[in-house]
Amino acid sequence: MSISESGRSNKKAYGSFTLLIFCCLALLPIGTLPPAEAQSNSTIDDKLQAIIDETREEFSTVGVAMGIRVPGRGTWSVSSGLNDVENEMPLSPDHLFRVGSITKTFTATTILLLAEDGIINIEDTVEHWLPGLVPNGADITIRHLLNHTSGIYNYTNDSSFFESIFSEFDKVWGREEIVALGTAHDPDFEPGTRWNYSNTGYHLLGMVVESATGTTLIEQIRTRLLDPIELHNTFLPFDEEVRGEIAHGYYRLNGQFTDTHDASYTALATASWSAGAIVSTVGDLVRCADYR
Repeated sequence: MSISESGRSNKKAYGSFTLLIFCCLALLPIGTLPPAEAQSNSTIDDKLQAIIDETREEFSTVGVAMGIRVPGRGTWSVSSGLNDVENEMPLSPDHLFRVGSITKTFTATTILLLAEDGIINIEDTVEHWLPGLVPNGADITIRHLLNHTSGIYNYTNDSSFFESIFSEFDKVWGREEIVALGTAHDPDFEPGTRWNYSNTGYHLLGMVVESATGTTLIEQIRTRLLDPIELHNTFLPFDEEVRGEIAHGYYRLNGQFTDTHDASYTALATASWSAGAIVSTVGDLVRCADYR
């Protein structure tokens, strides 16, 4: 689930990013959805619409999109609120959303599929696939990167990172440049001894995929995951063309609320990459989560 700070009902005070709620098995207590035979689809749609409208009001956000898959009962996608505040255009479940760290799900799944095919082993070290890149890479395994126990400093905690993002929207961040932000700091702990969320670790996983396969990360994600389960509305910006309309996003800075739709996404897309750059629809996300 990705929930961002959001705006108020006053049109001039709409807040940051469009709210995305992603549900795979159940967002709601199972009791809120009676057996399918007891309700028509239209009745369930009405109940879900009421719930999502209430949620949008509770979080005072611009818009909400929600996808739900309940095994044996069905799949629903609903939305509430606006995509474009200025032109009062409604939000649709079919809009693409910047899904943030849900990207890590796609990266991790690709790594595990590569391991299943014997191309990598999750006990391989970072040093094995990315020699000389991480100071203590010989002690850090792919498993450590996957479960955030590597101890590598999270580069998004470096104050200079977001200062650069907001001052250079068009900057193309290099892969090694991002890693250098994380490794410029001392490790948080010895590998495998503790847990700490690390975007740097997932950036490294993307690099491992490319090193191990000799192809791009998106080629591997698309070939091994997106195409086989027909996720036609999921893309990795900058590395490939995005087809479809991306929902407007809003951010608040110094009390001012700004629509970011026309701003360049280059810096954020290249910096977040395998840790957070994917765009998708709630329908694709639910389909991916339900994949067997």
